[in-house]
Amino acid sequence: MGCWCLCGHGLLCRLGPFISYGETINEFDPWFNFRCSEYIRNNGFLAYLRWFDTKSWVPVGRSILHTTYPVFFLVSNLVHFAWDLFGVFRVSHYQLCCFMPVLYFLACAGLVRAVCVRVFAGDRLGRTKSCLAVALFSGSGGMLEKTVTGAFDYEGLSLALVLAIVLVHVRFLQREAKSGGGKGKAMYVLAVSLIQSVFAASWGGCIVTEVLLSAHTAALFENEGVLLAQTVGTFLVTCTLPFLRPVNIPLVGKLCTALGVMGVKRVRRADKRKSAVWGAVSFVAVLAAGFAGRRKAYPVVERFLTHNKIYNLFLRQKAHPLVASISEHRRPGIYEMYKLEGPFFFALPFMAAHLLWRARGKESYRTKLFVAIGGGTAALMFSCMERFAFLVSPFLSIIASDFVIGILHEGGNAAAEKKEQSAAGGRTQDTGRSENRKGAGAVAERGVQSRPEERKNGGVLGKEPEHRAQISEKTVRTGFFGRISNKELVSAVFLFAAKSAALCLLLVEIICAVTRCRVLSTSNVVVVMKANGNGRSLVVDDIREGAMYLKYNTPEDAVVVGWWDYGYQITGMSGRATVIDNNTNNYDRISEVAEMLLQPESAITSKYPLIREVKKKRDTEVFFYVLCGHVSKCRMCDLNKAHWITKIASEKNPRTIPQMYCVGIENKATVFLQSLLEMDPARRTVEGREIRISPALEASLLYRLSYFEYDPSISLQNFEMVHQTRSHMVRIYRLKS
Repeated sequence: MGCWCLCGHGLLCRLGPFISYGETINEFDPWFNFRCSEYIRNNGFLAYLRWFDTKSWVPVGRSILHTTYPVFFLVSNLVHFAWDLFGVFRVSHYQLCCFMPVLYFLACAGLVRAVCVRVFAGDRLGRTKSCLAVALFSGSGGMLEKTVTGAFDYEGLSLALVLAIVLVHVRFLQREAKSGGGKGKAMYVLAVSLIQSVFAASWGGCIVTEVLLSAHTAALFENEGVLLAQTVGTFLVTCTLPFLRPVNIPLVGKLCTALGVMGVKRVRRADKRKSAVWGAVSFVAVLAAGFAGRRKAYPVVERFLTHNKIYNLFLRQKAHPLVASISEHRRPGIYEMYKLEGPFFFALPFMAAHLLWRARGKESYRTKLFVAIGGGTAALMFSCMERFAFLVSPFLSIIASDFVIGILHEGGNAAAEKKEQSAAGGRTQDTGRSENRKGAGAVAERGVQSRPEERKNGGVLGKEPEHRAQISEKTVRTGFFGRISNKELVSAVFLFAAKSAALCLLLVEIICAVTRCRVLSTSNVVVVMKANGNGRSLVVDDIREGAMYLKYNTPEDAVVVGWWDYGYQITGMSGRATVIDNNTNNYDRISEVAEMLLQPESAITSKYPLIREVKKKRDTEVFFYVLCGHVSKCRMCDLNKAHWITKIASEKNPRTIPQMYCVGIENKATVFLQSLLEMDPARRTVEGREIRISPALEASLLYRLSYFEYDPSISLQNFEMVHQTRSHMVRIYRLKS
């Protein structure tokens, strides 16, 4: 009952934004995903394949086919089509997209339950472990923030596909252990190839399942032929899709793993001397070919890596400020790990070791090894990037449920096994007694008399009397605490400590699951802050208010210039074109806009190079969208991002020095501008202390648009403020002709 209550609580938390604020799609990527899904709904999938979006990256535009993952949009349209056929009432596509994350959560919870049933098959506590795993999964923070209403993003569908591949692989391992038929292998290869191809067209993080399958094959040192067939099948299916066909690094890794296992097995069977010679010759040949063609291969590799998302996110992250500026692309700290995954995450290595130790020598060892490898792979990816927290949730829930239930029932299992052994021993003793009676009767019938030595020993010659055997079995080694031996005492203390630790971890996780819902199950479009004075929550709806102003008070072909964070939501909410948006692959254009925001306000006219390009393509008005935090105290404001804006601008123009845009308080200079939120612009003080603003920052367009009308010394030459939202959070300026 408690597990079902936790599941219900997790479902209510996911419906929290809808209950509090109504039907709302969250900011950033969900708005672009909704635009694409709605386009397919209104124009069809064939029109989507030919769609060139002129409202993105103005004046260049954006090819949607080669920069998106369309399976995600197709699934939402298929669900809407099914709802139109069988639904009780009609819903709009906007309403359906708001609730799609909750549907993905329910699908993932069902798949977690199915995986647990397979993994814990034959375990008398398997049903309890499955229920606890689903309950822990529903309260996981990594999954919660990706499946609240309005979070219409790729993660929900991606996790469902990951769990589908895990379920298919676990079923294959169990069937192979029983029969090992070729037909089952063929069906498994076909199913995994199709699901993996759909996964590759759904999200760029399909590397997780590729690594997982390769690592499991390498760990077991078997099924390399099946892995090779998967690789070929996935490659063939992927090549037939007209979406995103770059070189797939994970497929190359799978191919190398399969060929490597095959090669090692062949080396074991072949002559060692010949194998060593051929291996050395092959290594020297590959090394010589690489050295000879290094000059021609280097430009190709460099061009590929600069456009590869995995390389940019993992390897180039520290060197590239645009990638590093995204909070969910950074390495999580201890607090982020605890907030998203709870205390069980820190005990994952010990729980995985416990899972494998209990399964040693059993048929379930291979499946549980696969789950343990999945947990380790997901945890490693999460430690590199905070965004992958949702991948840890299912594996961590399964491993934690086995650990908690197994430890809490450890004494009960031992007692049950001892009772079964004693019952089996009693049956053996009864059988021995009856056989002795039969033997004694046979001897009496033959008239054979027992020897004096036998009578003296009380039985048959060479056998110990029955009462002595019973006494010897009941004899107990005594230790420091009387009749309890030291070994049993240490075992009891260790078991008590393990049970206490498991129970404490479970209680802390339940508390975290209840409290994190208030933090993570929120809408990013509707900002909730603490009001000054009374401490009550204050709902700020300025983002939607600003978007509605753009939609109904600006020309339809107007262009909006703002920081890239707001590009998707501006176009999605208001239908207006933007110069940059959340697709961070357009590095050069984002750096160009960052440089423009740091220029003096007097230099930004219709003749500025970027504005001139926009005007040449669209002879229309240009508006600037600014997020201001002076009155609202919102920490998402543009000035709080000035540190990253200056770094990104320096990539386009090396003459831009980030240290020039700083503030000084009490002889201490800093490029982090959070203190400006508390500044009194008229007196230039923060809590009575004088604050000094660098000349470059004070003259910049970003600062002047943020503090216009607050700082009496600021006047605008080329801009006119046309709208300011109720809480002074969003400001919209028009560039004068």
